Amino acid sequence: MAAVDLPTAANDSFDDLHTHWLANTLKSALVAFYTPLLVTFPQQQQGAHPCSNWLVLIAALASEMPNTNVAYQDLITAADFMYRMCWITQQLGNVQTQITGAQATAVLTQYNAHIA
Repeated sequence: MAAVDLPTAANDSFDDLHTHWLANTLKSALVAFYTPLLVTFPQQQQGAHPCSNWLVLIAALASEMPNTNVAYQDLITAADFMYRMCWITQQLGNVQTQITGAQATAVLTQYNAHIA
């Protein structure tokens, strides 16, 4: 079910990723999530660094995963990273305004399109 906001996405991240893990689509879902977002958080934008750092961690984790039969510990790690990505985006976009509303919306849109 689609998340209405980033805190909801964060709180739903384990359940949503668990569904992908059971279906052997965890790696592809993570790749589809982070790939378009990498350009959304440029290195030159100082306020975007925390978001881009979590995206890089998600990308690194996904690159190490097999296409199917992903280890349960990798699911746990992916859920932790996704939870943190959603919360840091919420904090930087909607509280501290260090990233734009469009950047925060892009994360939620990608979450709903590929994870939820």
